[in-house]
Amino acid sequence: IASAAPGPADRFEATHVAATGASVTVDFSVRPVVDGSGTLAYLLAEGKDVTAYTHAHADMARARDQPA
Repeated sequence: IASAAPGPADRFEATHVAATGASVTVDFSVRPVVDGSGTLAYLLAEGKDVTAYTHAHADMARARDQPA
């Protein structure tokens, strides 16, 4: 919160273990939202499940690195 409040969005990916035991990769961001006078009104937090994208990207990299 302290790093997001004064400036641009803070964004990162994190892997978590779901209740089912499966690993889930989340693209998480926090950005400040200011009112008309420029005062911080609130922080907007968003998280998106990017597990499928992450797996597809890894599969493509493995396929690319395999000899033909």
